[in-house]
Amino acid sequence: MSALATSVESTQIPTGVGIAIRSKEPLALSGESKTPGKSKIWTMDGDRTRFVPELKSEWSEHFWEKCPHNIPLVSLDSNGEYERLYVSADAMMGEEGKTFTKAEQSMAMLAHALSKKWVCKNVWSNQEEGLSVLQQISSLKKADGKDDKVAQKQKAKEIVYALPDDRIIHYIDLCIDFTKRVEKGDENGRPYRVTEIVRGKIEKCMNQKDTAIKEGYEESGASKEYLTEHLCSTGPVKYISPTSGCVSWNATYELLINEVDMTSFWTTEGVRRKTMTNWFCPLGYYQFLLGINVKGMENLKGQCEMSNGRWVSEEEALQILDAASLNILGHVLANISPV
Repeated sequence: MSALATSVESTQIPTGVGIAIRSKEPLALSGESKTPGKSKIWTMDGDRTRFVPELKSEWSEHFWEKCPHNIPLVSLDSNGEYERLYVSADAMMGEEGKTFTKAEQSMAMLAHALSKKWVCKNVWSNQEEGLSVLQQISSLKKADGKDDKVAQKQKAKEIVYALPDDRIIHYIDLCIDFTKRVEKGDENGRPYRVTEIVRGKIEKCMNQKDTAIKEGYEESGASKEYLTEHLCSTGPVKYISPTSGCVSWNATYELLINEVDMTSFWTTEGVRRKTMTNWFCPLGYYQFLLGINVKGMENLKGQCEMSNGRWVSEEEALQILDAASLNILGHVLANISPV
């Protein structure tokens, strides 16, 4: 069992789910006894940033005081160059889809950042002006002293919308540069993005199994029919965040599937979803896009949080997965029978 996987207390109510997708085919038949080898694990690179110290330091240098906790990624084309954001009619208020201009996209990204008190030096290079803008947002409080997020969003829009386009675009240009760095990755060619298995939060009015089916489909592309029939519960597991120390519980599941079938699900869904949008960003700045249907875009975003789905050996999975995924995988492997 993984060092992060802890003993289960049945009285705890899970707030999230996790699925370890394992191949039905063993990796190999070992030795003369022809003992089945270990199955492979399906992994994906998410949209969250896998910060290394140098990347984190250079990113934070572009902001007064606080910086975004993830790099706002933008879409790159097959040549690695910026591609304008497009959204299908499903996520627009009108009857047609839209391809946003670079300025429109940057305006939404910048307004979102400012509403979170992330003041970009590339836009507000003067420290006095930058800190003044930050103070205007920070000063908007409710009667109980907590941030008035509605008022902060509105004020951020007012400030950003008053800027000329050539100044607003400085922010998306920064994000384009850092997106290219994230995708180029480390010396091994691995992108600076968090590698995960299927995980998700249990929403209100949803049970554990339904959430697992929903997240399994959205993140891996496996069909809801296959998930409904083949998901196998492996019980809840306790997770202690290595960064915050917060304790949570996840309902865990195993999904056995043939390698070729999983790859087919992933490829087919990827093609279908790409016709709907090229969104790939962990931060929800879409709410600031003009004419957007927020609920519709929220649903689209949920289907666009993973890339580079692939089978890896169990040993490699244990090396590259993030802590939360390792916690779930370790628990699943300790509570299932070998393939």
